[in-house]
Amino acid sequence: MVTFGITLNLIPILHKLFVYFPEENKYSTWIKNNRYIFLFIFILIELILDGLSFIKPYEVNFVFNINNGDVNFEICSLNETFGKFVHILFILYKVLIFLVFLLLIFIEWNIKEIHYEIINLCGAIC
Repeated sequence: MVTFGITLNLIPILHKLFVYFPEENKYSTWIKNNRYIFLFIFILIELILDGLSFIKPYEVNFVFNINNGDVNFEICSLNETFGKFVHILFILYKVLIFLVFLLLIFIEWNIKEIHYEIINLCGAIC
């Protein structure tokens, strides 16, 4: 749920960065004309990755106190290869989004229309 919130907060800003891209191209034009489809694509990717993570869920391991054998706490662990793969895929997806953010911020640093948004976004990312 936290990652879904990150997506809903950052993807509209990513949309704005694509719309104000300095050179006109077919991708920025499509994104400009199809704002909600662009947002829906990212939401759909999040839902697919979240759904894949439910296929092989975490296992709960009990950690015992060595002295008296009582259960002190529980640890969630991911032992399945598929679950680890989905987890790594999810992390790579988020890293890719942040790298695209950083690249677009670097390219659009001096655009006056979105200068304050870029400065605030740099503070949020870093």
